[in-house]
Amino acid sequence: MSKTSCSICHKKIDTDVDTNYNVSWYHGKSSNLLIMDEVCYLAKEQEYLDNYEVIWKETEKEGANFIKNREKKDCYAGKKDQNGKILQQQNCPHCQPWKYNEDTPSPVKNCLICGEKINQNQTQWTYTNNEIEKKVFCSSECLEKWIGQKNNPQQPNPLPKPQNNNKGMSTETKIILGVVIIFLIFIIGLIGVRVYKRSRPKTS
Repeated sequence: MSKTSCSICHKKIDTDVDTNYNVSWYHGKSSNLLIMDEVCYLAKEQEYLDNYEVIWKETEKEGANFIKNREKKDCYAGKKDQNGKILQQQNCPHCQPWKYNEDTPSPVKNCLICGEKINQNQTQWTYTNNEIEKKVFCSSECLEKWIGQKNNPQQPNPLPKPQNNNKGMSTETKIILGVVIIFLIFIIGLIGVRVYKRSRPKTS
């Protein structure tokens, strides 16, 4: 007797007696094995068929039977090519939709630093922040440059000082104005003397 727990609902499963499903290789990459009872598997069966490369069903009567595997096996839905031949799972866009997209071309991204276009088949350097925001770079140099800018943000340039338009007068201007003022004082004093002399009463 071999007992385990369902990876989804954590219900106890006796794999020698209870029908169970084993799911692994998410998008063709090694991943943790999911073991689940029939109810949990059927609740999201299409999601598992679309996203996992290895799935097998195990029953007490028939034992383990692969629905999908990484070796040569016919498309689980019997999809055929243009010549009417059933496609193999490893080359079938129906069995491995993450590899094939019949409606849209392969996405093209741009490097965050230099702007160079990066095709899906090219090597990409990525930076993921809490697995939410992924940034793509065309080379390790661009990635390192971006990380450097992130860790040492450039300080904004200081605002230019306002120009002082009320500059002091030049020395030459001051001298001219001083001479003019002295001349005016002299003229005013001369006029005052003449007026005083004229207004003073004559003595016998």
